Amino acid sequence: MIDRIEITVISLPLNQHENLQGRVAAFTDAVLASSPTSSGLERRIFQLPNRLHMTLGVMNLVTNPEVTRPAFTDGAESAGRTLEEALALLRGLRPEILQLLDGAGAITVPLKGLAIMTGKKEEAFVAYTGPGGALDDSVMWKICLLIQDRFKVTGLITETRPLKLHCTLLNSSFRQPRSPFSFTSVLQAVQRHPSIAGIPPRPNAAPITLTQAEGLPDFGTWSIDEIHIWKMGSWDKEGRYVSSGYISLREPE
Repeated sequence: MIDRIEITVISLPLNQHENLQGRVAAFTDAVLASSPTSSGLERRIFQLPNRLHMTLGVMNLVTNPEVTRPAFTDGAESAGRTLEEALALLRGLRPEILQLLDGAGAITVPLKGLAIMTGKKEEAFVAYTGPGGALDDSVMWKICLLIQDRFKVTGLITETRPLKLHCTLLNSSFRQPRSPFSFTSVLQAVQRHPSIAGIPPRPNAAPITLTQAEGLPDFGTWSIDEIHIWKMGSWDKEGRYVSSGYISLREPE
């Protein structure tokens, strides 16, 4: 039997919060309403609110359960690894994660600012919000780095770049052929209407600058009490990614 490869991600789901979904939907509507068509902005490149998440790692897993796989080996390659192995490792990490949480029952995730992955603001491909790139001593970072490190050591994640925690809001790969969009137009929409990005009113203050439109957005701080493995390219009847399994951060399970 030929192995079939499925792309899966270790995910911190943010789509469990209806208030966040509403804020992102309102942000999408407002940006589209105030941006010219020449900006490359269109609804299909905005992330659907019910798919909001942060990715801790991407895995290429096989789906042929009839083939016997080797046990975890340090430095092993991802080829031939199975979903069952990935879920077993995630479940095995739960006691360590709960110890780091120290009874909190959830990871706290702040979604601040707006940024692009790479490239020029006029030719952007991915825009996101998130906790920022600076590693700190927070429980969130400790847990995320623990998971990524263990999945790398066992060969389930082969990505070598440092972890970049982010929640994607726009991705030009959602349309084909892929083409860039103007991130400047997004910032100008925020500049005109700061409230769409959670920036509070500033009575008698000068209008915000484009730099402030990039740094001041606040989509809130949210609790995540589950860690999932999601199957990419597969959605349920409500358009959400299909979960292949998860662990709860609440005690007991």
